[in-house]
Amino acid sequence: MWAPAQYQLFVQREREMNEMSELTSIDPIYKEFVEKKGVNRDKILELKHYLVRKREEYDVRFRRSNRKRKADWEVRNNGYVVRYPQTINDFCREAVYMSNCLLTYVEAYLHNDTTILLMRKTDDYNAPFITIEIFGNRLTQAYHRFNGRSRKKLFSYIYIY
Repeated sequence: MWAPAQYQLFVQREREMNEMSELTSIDPIYKEFVEKKGVNRDKILELKHYLVRKREEYDVRFRRSNRKRKADWEVRNNGYVVRYPQTINDFCREAVYMSNCLLTYVEAYLHNDTTILLMRKTDDYNAPFITIEIFGNRLTQAYHRFNGRSRKKLFSYIYIY
């Protein structure tokens, strides 16, 4: 016999396990992230919110937001590609791989309060290289993985008008 509280806890954990398997099936990077020791549970819940529960809604919002952005900021030059994130998965993958605070910018990006650009090397297009934030037509942040600075080097690749 189970007490009602035990049963509710069981159902909640079962639901969480199903959502976790959905999250880890999206991309191998999330499986590694979830299984890593010391990972903040709030980050996992935030990823589940964006990628499992509300993914379609956020993808639509990303498309709408990107239509209002300057197309000429997306650049392919000197072996690098700079582009806007196209989906919530692009945004989340970048945040998880780069180990930065990018997820805190989701709503600001979608409301066009700030601009986030993803820089890639053309020979490894899927691997994040530098995450860029532009606020008010001014480059405010440009970081490598684990928030390694790259501001000086970046100016030779991208020109902000």
